[in-house]
Amino acid sequence: MSKETLRKKIHEMVDAIEDEAALNVLLEDAEVYTKPDAMQNDDLTPEQWAVIEQAREQIKKGQFKTYAAVKEHFAEWLTK
Repeated sequence: MSKETLRKKIHEMVDAIEDEAALNVLLEDAEVYTKPDAMQNDDLTPEQWAVIEQAREQIKKGQFKTYAAVKEHFAEWLTK
């Protein structure tokens, strides 16, 4: 999916949210991605940052599962 398509989809989803508390949570989360130094002020250890970087690399390589896939997996697991 292109960045433009992703942005459009995100905008549509945000525009549909009526819950002010949910919008505040999204705002806080978005700030992390829009301010390059926002995560630098965190109190994470170098080991924790290494794990985060490893996860980012896995995502770049496509080594992850979507929320929908995980939800489907657990739905199947719960019916067994």
